[in-house]
Amino acid sequence: MWTLFKNRQGKGALKLLACMCLLLSNLASADFSYGDYAKENNWDLLLSLGATYGGDTIAEAYYVDENNNVVDDAVLKGGSLFKASVGIDWPIVEDLRLITNAGYHVDTQFSFASTSSGNQGMWFTRFVLEALPYYQINDSFKLGGGLTYHMSNKVGGQFIGSDEKYYARYEDTLGYTGFVGYMLGETRSWIELRYTYIKYDLETEPFLASFCTANCDGSHVGLTFHWAVL
Repeated sequence: MWTLFKNRQGKGALKLLACMCLLLSNLASADFSYGDYAKENNWDLLLSLGATYGGDTIAEAYYVDENNNVVDDAVLKGGSLFKASVGIDWPIVEDLRLITNAGYHVDTQFSFASTSSGNQGMWFTRFVLEALPYYQINDSFKLGGGLTYHMSNKVGGQFIGSDEKYYARYEDTLGYTGFVGYMLGETRSWIELRYTYIKYDLETEPFLASFCTANCDGSHVGLTFHWAVL
């Protein structure tokens, strides 16, 4: 039986965070950060929410009734389904900016049937760190891309006949992303179309035979709304 294993951050995440902090400190001390553009266009606090789709099947489960007939299934994709994040949009030089953010990406599949402790189903969750420089092409469009780091990538499941929850974990991994954004009128908020390339390798033992175990494609397209709060 699976038990919930102890969470631990990968060394790669710490390295990425250190690089991001070093980059930001250098920008803050650079001469151009105190120019007219930086004074007039300070950093923005961003709240973001989006939908994504794509990737390999990470895990799949079929649910059967007492007559062994399939009544429902759950399929988790490496690049789906919803993503929420909070970040900061920093000025660098005129028309060039940098977004750093932290987010949570989740794909869930639940059945209408339920166990005594709740609905059965599976879920794939991961925490995301990103560093994304971009260029403001004109008043309407922006174009950018950069690094995305996924950590604590876990698949969980709960099934008929058991109140126990099962877990498996994929290794922390680095990916790449590119995007085009469209500004919404006179606001600083925008809609973004994004493509992300990333791969996952299973770190622990799977709890289903259907698991993708190595070089699992988590690449996806996504549509995201960014709201500039400050």
